[in-house]
Amino acid sequence: MNFSTGDHGNSVDFLVKYLNYSFIDAVTSLSDIRSSTQNVSMNHFSLPDPVSIPNRVISYLRKRGLPDSLIRLLISRNILYEDKYGNAVFVNPQHDYCEIRGTGTKKFHGCRKVCPDKFWYFLPNDNPNVAYICEAAIDAVSLYLIHACKGHHSSSVYISIGGVSNQQTILRVSKRIRTIVAVDNDPAGNLCRLKNPDLDFIIPVHKDWNEDLMYL
Repeated sequence: MNFSTGDHGNSVDFLVKYLNYSFIDAVTSLSDIRSSTQNVSMNHFSLPDPVSIPNRVISYLRKRGLPDSLIRLLISRNILYEDKYGNAVFVNPQHDYCEIRGTGTKKFHGCRKVCPDKFWYFLPNDNPNVAYICEAAIDAVSLYLIHACKGHHSSSVYISIGGVSNQQTILRVSKRIRTIVAVDNDPAGNLCRLKNPDLDFIIPVHKDWNEDLMYL
C-alpha cells in the first residue's frame, strides 16, 4: 500500500475544509466550546513528553497488524509518537486531544483532551465524504486498512472518539458529514448504536476492528 503525506491544518481548517462549516460557523463553534470549558480543562491539559526514537511503539503496532509504511506515515504527520514510558500517543493535529496506549503487558488506554468533544482523526485523502467513528485510534486505522485491503476507495476520514461515552462528538460530526458509527461489537457498542438510531453503522465480526484486521 502507498500512503500519502500532508499537513491538514488547525481546527478551523478542519471544520471548514472537511466538515463543510462556513468560516464564521467554525470560529463561533470553537469559541463556544473553548469559552465554556477552558477554565475547567485547559489548566490541566498537557501532552506526554516524546522520545526521539519510537522503537517500542513501532514494534507494538507491528504486532497489532499495522504495516511499517502506515506507522511511519502517522509518525511523520505528527499524529503518533512514543512517550518516555514507551506508550503510544495518538495526538490530533491541533494538539488538544491525545490517546495514550500502553505497549507493555498492561492494556492501558486513556485520553487527555481540552474539552469533551475533541477527537483524533486520520485523513488518508482530502475532501472526505464519509466519517467512520471508532472507539480507539488503533481501531480507526485498522478499519482504514481493512477497507484498503478490500478495495474500498471512497474518500473517508477515520475518527477515534476515545470511548463510547463521547457522544457529543458523534452528534457534532454527524451534522456536517455522512457519519457511520463503527464502535466495538460489545454491550457498550450496542448501547451507543441504540442511542444513535438515525445514523448508519457497521459492526466488526470480532470485538473490534483491530481484531478483524488480525484475522485477515
